[in-house]
Amino acid sequence: MKGRELADEASAVRPGLKFIFMSGHADRVLIPEDISGHPDTELLQKPVMPTFLLRRVRSVLNEDQAQGGNS
Repeated sequence: MKGRELADEASAVRPGLKFIFMSGHADRVLIPEDISGHPDTELLQKPVMPTFLLRRVRSVLNEDQAQGGNS
């Protein structure tokens, strides 16, 4: 299952989930259309430094807490 398909199924079960997509294949660039339909979605292009990934995850979680979410 591809990431977009997983996000679609997870969103159907738990609306409001946030996603961080990460490019995974050098032969195919992930484009915004690949993740359209998921407004609370982040896109990271590889390679990504571990510290940057951690900051993005923390940022997404903090945004959710600030909005009163419980994801």
